Amino acid sequence: QESSPPIPGFDLWTFSGVSVEPTSRAKILTTDEKPPATPVRITLSPYNRVPPGGFLRVSLPNGFVPPDPCDVTVERVTGSVFPAEEVACSVDDSRVEIAFSGTSELQRNVEYRVVLAVVNPATTAA
Repeated sequence: QESSPPIPGFDLWTFSGVSVEPTSRAKILTTDEKPPATPVRITLSPYNRVPPGGFLRVSLPNGFVPPDPCDVTVERVTGSVFPAEEVACSVDDSRVEIAFSGTSELQRNVEYRVVLAVVNPATTAA
């Protein structure tokens, strides 16, 4: 039994249609100083435009580490890939910042795919 009728909500000014698809769920089996990175595909549609000079920040779960230098590609799901020289990424602990320059931007309500290389954790959760 509800005490009042539903209250209308609002769109959050973030992203819609977000999905994260790892290419591997395996833990690291190597003790190499530089373990291999595996790609993770993030699909999203921004609520607002992200103009040149803007950026996306991706926070990785505990145990996952971005390689340094980081490796990222951004493309429209329809197929056009952003020029590598207009997409830069930087690493800050377990966060990756993906910056856009030149003519590269994320347009409102357009579906994009971000492919980001990450190093899987050496242990798995029980």
